[in-house]
Amino acid sequence: MAVLATSAAAVLALSACSGAPSGETPTGDSDQQEIVDITVGVMPASEIAGLQVGIDEGFFEEEGLNVTTQFAAGGSALVPALIAGDVQFSFASAAQTVPALSEGLPIRVVAPAATSGENQSLIVSADSPFTSVEDLAGKRIGVVLVNSLADFLTRGTFEEAGLAATDFEPLEIAYPDAFAALEAGRTDAAFISEPFQTTAVQAGARIIAYPFLEVNGGDPLVSTEWITTNQYAESNPDVVERFERAILKANAYASENEQAARDAVRTLLPDVDPDDGAH
Repeated sequence: MAVLATSAAAVLALSACSGAPSGETPTGDSDQQEIVDITVGVMPASEIAGLQVGIDEGFFEEEGLNVTTQFAAGGSALVPALIAGDVQFSFASAAQTVPALSEGLPIRVVAPAATSGENQSLIVSADSPFTSVEDLAGKRIGVVLVNSLADFLTRGTFEEAGLAATDFEPLEIAYPDAFAALEAGRTDAAFISEPFQTTAVQAGARIIAYPFLEVNGGDPLVSTEWITTNQYAESNPDVVERFERAILKANAYASENEQAARDAVRTLLPDVDPDDGAH
C-alpha cells in the first residue's frame, strides 16, 4: 500500500492536530460576539453535510458566524480559492492538504470533517462484464480529479489487489456525473461518493470495492478536514475558535441525527433525492 501509506497517515495526523475530536466540543462564551460573515469553500459530496447541519441547527449563529457556501467542482480548486482569500475556510482532503503543506503553502487544519468507509466506492454499470478490481486493470476509471484523494485511493485499491498502482486510465468525472459516464460508455468504472452512490446503485450500478476500507484494513478512515490560512487564523483567532466549536458540535449532531444529515444534503444538493443516503 505504498501509494496510500503516506496519505492515510497524513490524514490521521492532520485530524489529530485539528483540535478536539468529533463528539467533543470546546466550550466558549458566545454572548455579545460581533457577527462575522464568512465564506466556506465546499464541493458536492455528502461529507460537507456537517457544515449545513451547523447552519440549519443554529450552531454557527450561536457563535456569531454568518456562513455562505461557495462550491467548486473538486478539491483541487478549493485550496487556491482559500489562498487567494476568496473563502475564509475550506473543505479539504489529504490529497489537497498534504501537498499544500509540503509545498510550504500557509494553511492549517481547523477541525476534522468526515470519516469515510462504505459511503464511497468504485462502481460499474449494471451490464458491465467486470466483477472485481482485478478486472479493471488497464481500464478507464472516473475520478473526480487526477491526483485527488479519489485518484490516490483507486491506486491504493489496485495495489491491495496485487496490481500496479497506475494500471488504469484516470478520467476526470465529477461525482454527480459518474453514473451517467458509465452508462454512456465514457468510462469502465468510476469512483463515487454519497449521496450519488446510492442514486447510482438504485439505478443499477454495481459496487466493485470500497477504496477507503481496502486501504485501511477494512476500517473507515478520517478522510477530510476543514482548513484556513495561517494569515486568517493569526488575524482572526477568535473567529477560528468559533468556527471550530460550531463545526465540531455540528459533526456530533449529524452523527447522532441521520435525518438532519439527509436534510442537509437535500439543501446543499437540491438535485439529489433527499432519501439518497447521506453518511
